[in-house]
Amino acid sequence: ACTYRLATDHPKTRIGLPEVKLGIVPGWGGTQRLPKVVGLSAALKMILSGRPISAQKAYQIGLVDDLIAHQQMEKQALAFAQKVKANKRGTRVKKSFFEGMPFVRQFILSQAKNNVLKQTHGLYPAPLKAIEVIQKSWQLPIKKGLEIEAQALAELIITPQSKNLVWLFTTSEAIKKEVRKSFPLSKTPAYQKIGIIGYLPELNDFYLLLLRRGHQLHFFHPETDQTGGRSTLSIQKIKRMLEKQAHKKVNLNNITILNTPDALLQMDLIWCDTVLNDFWTGLKLKLPADVPVVINNAGRQPQLVKQFLKRSIAVNVMPWQRSSVVEIILSSFEDRQHLTRVIHWFLQLNRLPIINTKWPFGVVNTLAVIWLSEAVQFLEKYLPQQIDAALREFGWTLGPFKFVKKLDKRGLRSLFDSLSNTNQEGINFAQTFNLEVLFNKLSNPSFLTKKKKVSLSDRDKQEIQSRMNLLFINWAYYWAQKPGQPDEDQLDLLCVAALGFPPFLGGPLKFAKSQGLSSIAEQLQALEHRFGLRFKSHLPLKQ
Repeated sequence: ACTYRLATDHPKTRIGLPEVKLGIVPGWGGTQRLPKVVGLSAALKMILSGRPISAQKAYQIGLVDDLIAHQQMEKQALAFAQKVKANKRGTRVKKSFFEGMPFVRQFILSQAKNNVLKQTHGLYPAPLKAIEVIQKSWQLPIKKGLEIEAQALAELIITPQSKNLVWLFTTSEAIKKEVRKSFPLSKTPAYQKIGIIGYLPELNDFYLLLLRRGHQLHFFHPETDQTGGRSTLSIQKIKRMLEKQAHKKVNLNNITILNTPDALLQMDLIWCDTVLNDFWTGLKLKLPADVPVVINNAGRQPQLVKQFLKRSIAVNVMPWQRSSVVEIILSSFEDRQHLTRVIHWFLQLNRLPIINTKWPFGVVNTLAVIWLSEAVQFLEKYLPQQIDAALREFGWTLGPFKFVKKLDKRGLRSLFDSLSNTNQEGINFAQTFNLEVLFNKLSNPSFLTKKKKVSLSDRDKQEIQSRMNLLFINWAYYWAQKPGQPDEDQLDLLCVAALGFPPFLGGPLKFAKSQGLSSIAEQLQALEHRFGLRFKSHLPLKQ
């Protein structure tokens, strides 16, 4: 709404219209003013994605008129104002002449709508409504356009999708506040040098996040020649793989390869993604007391957690960047100061820590395996991509077999071991879900790529969606009732952010309550009769 806009060049300067992520449109003039400033195409990208852009990008598209140094903000802002006053500086118009042509504008809006439908299957009304508002109000006076926009906002804000998305946001903020209250942080230096033991390609997005936040990544592999020989890891290979996934410029010069375990002694934090190796015993004796060891997927290496006792923090990080949560699994022996610093490190990375005391496996991995196990049951009849597509149409952000492709065989093994070693209340999970057979199938590329000429009817899609969703809801409810596990709200957030359950449904437990727990339980009873104990209901028959 301003005549001129300035932005500092600080890395944290971000500008955006996030309302679509809450199931609404930017109903305070966003759909009316932004297209007039930056043009239709650039405005649609911001409005429909809800993602913020950097100050540099904002300057590039004309959203801001100048970039000023954050260290000299007042001085440079005043100089800009003086140029304006002297009529030596005009606004930077970035609108396209062609976008003013009706047929061009209609084409841009039509393409935007098609892209939204392709990505969301029409399950999220907010982006479609934003396109509709822009289309209706393009040539109208601002006052009339604002009325149309406000009406659209009023219609969206009462929808179940918006209510659930807002609930996820407010729940996340409440958990974040509680975490900060439970783990108050005293002033300590930030981590800078991260030693990563065992490079895993499926965590490339996480490594890129660390690089964007200015961390130095030092990779070490246990199979490295410990006499000081050449590392089995190729820094060029790592950089090539990271470049493929980097959607924007990132400083890959902050990557090095460590050739000896002793080099880890110079790190601020050690991140372990690999299995236990002999070199740990010697390293433990030398490692400075103020260096924490974060062990990802600790369920497959509990001996390592025990070996490092107070300095080790067990976590589960799912292999995609947009997972906004991390599960932290507490044991009875963490050092409080180490734990607190690691928790606040994740908060600085915009990763919400969900605390779980069910050491060492946690709940994320076990639910992931249960979900995958049912997907494999359908492989005798359908293609992996058909199963993925059916679940994407329901609203899952990632299909099970696309998820598997993000894991190497070792990562897949760790997931299955998490559930295989779990035994509660007489339930033998390895036997109930036939885990070893399922692992062998998922780790066999030829089995996953085998072609079957089978068309997928609406009834087939419904069968896939129903069985997989009901199984997932059933076991999510089971874990939520166990002491030491995340509560229902936290578990819903975990399932959405870490495992991709449809966000607009608010999480499996919230969705189950909206459908009626007794109704879900009855459907599970019917499935148990057909398919066995894995569908045995843990939900109450009466609400």
